[in-house]
This record gives sequence, C-alpha cells and structure tokens, in this order.
Amino acid sequence: CALPISGEGQLSLFPPEPAPDPLLCWLWLAGTLGAGSLRAGAVLDAFGGAQEAWEARDTDAFAAAVGPAAAQRACLPDNTPVHYSAFARRCAARRIRILTYDDPDYPLAFSRIPDMPLVLYCTGDPRWLNEPAAVGMVGTRRPTEYGLRAAADIGKGLARAGAIIVSGLADGLDSAGHRAAVGENCPTIAVMGVPIDRTYPAANRELRRAISDYLRQFRGMNVDSGQIIVGAGTEFLYSLLIQLLGREKCYAVEDPGYSKIAEIYRSHQVNLRQVGLDEKGLSTRLLRRQEADI
Repeated sequence: CALPISGEGQLSLFPPEPAPDPLLCWLWLAGTLGAGSLRAGAVLDAFGGAQEAWEARDTDAFAAAVGPAAAQRACLPDNTPVHYSAFARRCAARRIRILTYDDPDYPLAFSRIPDMPLVLYCTGDPRWLNEPAAVGMVGTRRPTEYGLRAAADIGKGLARAGAIIVSGLADGLDSAGHRAAVGENCPTIAVMGVPIDRTYPAANRELRRAISDYLRQFRGMNVDSGQIIVGAGTEFLYSLLIQLLGREKCYAVEDPGYSKIAEIYRSHQVNLRQVGLDEKGLSTRLLRRQEADI
C-alpha cells in the first residue's frame, strides 16, 4: 500500500485532515467577518468560496482581504467551522433554512453588491427570492385609517398583477402589505431586522409564551412559544399557515365547526378532511382514520 506524502515530499503516517462541511465553512466565514462587513466581496474575489478561505486563513492574502480584526478572529482556537455545528442543528430543528452565497436559491441581486450577506436564514419557500417582479412596500408603524386602506388597495392590486410584495413584517403599513398579498393567495417576503426566531414586535413575546403555557396545561400540547404565530384576522392567519406548511399537505378541520376555516382551505385548493366530534371535542379516533398531516 502507498503512504501519503506531505507537501514537502516527506512521508506522512497520518491521513490528510478531512475538509470541513461547506455549510459550516460559510457560517464560520460570516461569523469571522461579522455582520455588515464591507469585505465579503473582496474575500470571494480572492478565494472564490468559504472553504477556500478557511484553508487560507493563515496566509497574508487572507489577512489583506478580511482586515486585521477578522484575521485575528479567524485564528482563534474556539472559532472553527466545527464550532458552528450545534448552531446549524438548532436551525434545522426549527426548520430554518440556511442559504449560503453559493446556494442556487440565494438572491441573485445580493451578489451584485460588495457587502452582501454570506448567509441568510429563511423559512418558507426560498424560490420566491429570485422572482423578478418584487416590489417593496414599507411605511409607518402608526398609519391612519386612510393609510391602511390605501396600503391594502395598493397591495392587492400589485399581488393580482403578479408582483411579489417585500416588506419588513413590522406593525402598521408593513403588515398591511403582507396581509394584502396573503389575502390574494400570493406569496410575500418579509425581510426581518431581528433574528428569525425572535418575536417581533417584542410586545408579542409574553403573549406567545402565555399561549404556549395554556396549551401545555389545559390541552396537553407541548408547543414552543417560537412555534406560535400572532396576527390579526382568521383569513390572514390560516392563509399564512398554508404558505408556511405547504399546499401539498392534507388539512383536517372539525365538523361541525367554524365554517370560515374550511372556506379558507378550499379557496387555497388544499386537500381538506372534515372530522367529526365526540364529547371531548374533535374525535382523535376519527382524526387518525383521516390520516391528515395538519
């Protein structure tokens, strides 16, 4: 058998160190550069990708591309791609997709700016991020009634015309734009200024925690507060639920029950199963027979 030979031409008794996972390399590079770094483009121009940058972290070329502070962080013993493994697992457990710069779904428009974010975190269907007909709708968090009506009318018109409404998921006109899109059964994109698993607005944090506690104590449901969506309007929330979970799922509703929910599901053309009740509410026995996903 052959023995590995090192770069100096000497025999090595040890196999070469395996390359780190590419996803972890991107997380490492993004963390090393820091949020809002203006050097991401220069690093990609110099090395092409995160794994190549990791392998070159001890070189003068790397230090020149990232700057002195990031070069120092890159060589810290507790800053390696492997150290991001637990973080990546937490994202996967929460169904948060990590979009790296080399991911086919990464927004192409971001690649044209020098300070592009090297990783994005998203839920839902990322293919809409590269739709050409994207229109931003932003505005005050304290709109007048006229402002809300105008935002709703404009949003509905844009959605019906095939535009993808992009906003910030804030109170006020941002939310009006998102609701208009969802009301028309159209996709919408929220660009959040906070971590994707953080409650926003912050005023909803205690409400979500209280709902989680109630479901655990009185309904026997172990639901994390991060899984609870707080919003205004049944139609908006159930439409949002379908967009998040997918139209290919089979949804169950109680029968008899609130007929509006079944109407919303039918308007989205999802597979709907109606389940009868027993003395305790929705019959779990009948529910199992229906084999519904949601």
